[in-house]
Amino acid sequence: MSENSFYCGCGECDPNDKFKEAVCINAPRIYDSCSDKDCLEDLPVLLTKAGQCMIDKAANIRLSDVEVCNVSIGLQSVPFHKGFYAVDMTFYFDVCLDVFMSPNSIPMNVKGLAVFSKRAVLFGSDGSVNEAVFITLHNTKDNVSGQPDYGKYNRWEHSIRPRNTNGGGGYTPTAEMVDLFPMADGLKPGESSIRYDKLKFWLNRDPRFYRTFAFPGVKWEWNEGGVSLTDASLNGIIPTEVYTSGRDYSLWSYMWNDNEDDLDKVTTSNGYWADLLTQTTDKGGSHSIYVRKRSDDFHLHTAPFYEYINSQSNPKGFMKNAAPLISMRYAEVLLNYAEAACGAGHVDEALDALRQIRARVGYTAANNFGLPSDI
Repeated sequence: MSENSFYCGCGECDPNDKFKEAVCINAPRIYDSCSDKDCLEDLPVLLTKAGQCMIDKAANIRLSDVEVCNVSIGLQSVPFHKGFYAVDMTFYFDVCLDVFMSPNSIPMNVKGLAVFSKRAVLFGSDGSVNEAVFITLHNTKDNVSGQPDYGKYNRWEHSIRPRNTNGGGGYTPTAEMVDLFPMADGLKPGESSIRYDKLKFWLNRDPRFYRTFAFPGVKWEWNEGGVSLTDASLNGIIPTEVYTSGRDYSLWSYMWNDNEDDLDKVTTSNGYWADLLTQTTDKGGSHSIYVRKRSDDFHLHTAPFYEYINSQSNPKGFMKNAAPLISMRYAEVLLNYAEAACGAGHVDEALDALRQIRARVGYTAANNFGLPSDI
């Protein structure tokens, strides 16, 4: 419900002779961007000659209904801004008016057309990613004292990186998350014909497993740019005797103990983490398995979005990061479509959408795309 101003738009009427009235707009499909909302005011309404004559002779006019009848969309790339696109949208509205020829008469319907145009600039990727549907943009701009807050960092990379990279310390997945992740055939451990060994949890897993988690021995490269990792500001953080460049980094997240009795203790045991992962003997001070999802790995992306900072105070490490955050992926669109199709009884269409999702990560028709055979 919004308040809207209308005039006939014939070119002869005084634009100030407008009427305002709250009206619901029926829009079966809404085309908009970035949660932006427009309050539409002063929209000209185009009428037929007969409709205009009735308006001219009317004693009273009431806005009855407005409905989106059509939307046209144009897309073009933004010059000198790779990955950015200008989306031009034109909305066409059917406007229905109740026209009273006399104070006590029955209203007569007069219809007209209103048009509203807008432009949105969206980031659609640089061509190397075809998963993004909706994206939140970030940057590496510095905030200047007394000026508006221009710095919009994406701190996810910093949060998931281990302490010995000058990262935030990482996130620990639960054992349930690791154990329930599908095997290489797409089925859960216990349902799959592939044997699952909890002590060798990384063997024969779904391809996405290796992009979701990092564990001992995983190569997890990063780019320090022009920063020297032997800088005094990183003393006690970066084990430079192990690696002197982020491109040599591998995660060795294991702990050893002074005596066998400490092996079963969860915390405050006399143990040691490898490669300066923690400076405490507390087992809870670090992680064996790290969340790695959405990481900007250098061996996959040699032009990282972050600017690495050799500091122990904020901003530091990977904080200054312009990586766009994918709020909705194409896979989610397919999954929503599959759910809707199934609910509407179109099971074949739902299955086809599920197969498309699975095919993206390497499953094939040879094993029914990792789906149960009786589905």
